[in-house]
Amino acid sequence: TVLDDNKMLCLANSERIKLTPFMHMCFEVQDLAVASPATVSRCGMVFIDPSDLGWQPYFERWLRDLPRVAQEAKDYLHELCTAHVSKILYLVRKLLLQTIDQVDLGKVAAMCTIMAELFKKSNSVAAWDDATCDNTKGTVAMCLVFAMTWAIGGNLDQSSHEEFDTLMRERFEDCREVKIPGLGQLFDFRLDFETSPPTFKKWEEVVPKFKYDMKVAFFDMLVPTVATVKYSYLLEMFSGANRSVLFTGQTGVGKSAIANDCMASLEAKGEVVPVTINFSAQTSSNRTQAIIESKLEKKRKNIIGAPRGKKVLIFVDDLNMPKLDTYGSQPPIELLRQYQDFGGLYDREKLFWKEIADVTLHAACAPPGGGRNPVTPRFIRHFAMLT
Repeated sequence: TVLDDNKMLCLANSERIKLTPFMHMCFEVQDLAVASPATVSRCGMVFIDPSDLGWQPYFERWLRDLPRVAQEAKDYLHELCTAHVSKILYLVRKLLLQTIDQVDLGKVAAMCTIMAELFKKSNSVAAWDDATCDNTKGTVAMCLVFAMTWAIGGNLDQSSHEEFDTLMRERFEDCREVKIPGLGQLFDFRLDFETSPPTFKKWEEVVPKFKYDMKVAFFDMLVPTVATVKYSYLLEMFSGANRSVLFTGQTGVGKSAIANDCMASLEAKGEVVPVTINFSAQTSSNRTQAIIESKLEKKRKNIIGAPRGKKVLIFVDDLNMPKLDTYGSQPPIELLRQYQDFGGLYDREKLFWKEIADVTLHAACAPPGGGRNPVTPRFIRHFAMLT
């Protein structure tokens, strides 16, 4: 009835609230799967196609506000992205296999995060000099290729890696600043900033040697490999930028082991407080909120957060296990999405809004199927995805 001409809001406790003529309701929904025809007929409908907005407005705003980068370097980066990003996104969507579908804007946001973190490691992008402009261009181009590899290609199934590598090489073969080694795929290389401009070097060169410790239980040992090194590097990079990461892949490939090992190494440095939550089909939003709040400190009346000088990393394992409710949503995931969207949660007893500070959310899940449910894309969009 609140949508009728009389604008009367009837609550479950029999209270009735009359809306004034100047008050209107606006809904933003993913679909109309649980909307009745009566509701639909009372609302004007505006459908927004994903292709209408595109990734360019987000990228241009991020580029404008990017600190410590010369304007000429920004212009060159804008030129490269305009030439290559849309084409690569289109080809990946049409030709290659993604483990879990992700919107293009989420990939571009992850790409921007990686580039911002990489630019912090290089001094050459801060100033533009005609004598060293080739070095600066090389740095920008190499950082872009590395960022596109992991932000756009990181979510691809292993079977599509070779095709993605070929696509990237073909797109950048005319760009003389990009130098990709012939042997190996782009996923096999890291950026070495000891040279200017940075060069691609194999991840194998930085894999630490395994040291056997008799005091460590057998099942707690993790032998360093190329995979553990590169995914730990990326997780640490995204954590430093307060960007969430979602590890996907089949059961038993080591998603949780890599995440827990990286969080343990960050904890050893005294930088973070790790919190692990294991989801199951019976997990409730009440229990999830209680676990999160138990690890945080009260800072002010309406702000809770990490201990002073630290950050809390929350790792959610088996993210897509909670069962669906009557309307097809997963309450624990909707709770986490509320935090990702608005930066806080409601106090369930006193019913006021609490902001959460210095907390980053990471997660792992296998693809949907066999008791695992598809996760709403409204939540997935907040994550950089790595398979």
